[in-house]
Amino acid sequence: MIKIVQLLEENPSLVELLRERKISLLGVTDLEQQAVLEAFDTNTNASGGSGYWI
Repeated sequence: MIKIVQLLEENPSLVELLRERKISLLGVTDLEQQAVLEAFDTNTNASGGSGYWI
């Protein structure tokens, strides 16, 4: 899961494609994928960068 988060942080356009359901994450359940997207929504600051992952 950490590798997936790193990939998404390095490629923000993939996050948008996930939101639009144009791509999916292999080996990740819908619930896990939704949790990842929610984490990106809540950890994005006003400058567009991602916040801290705990």
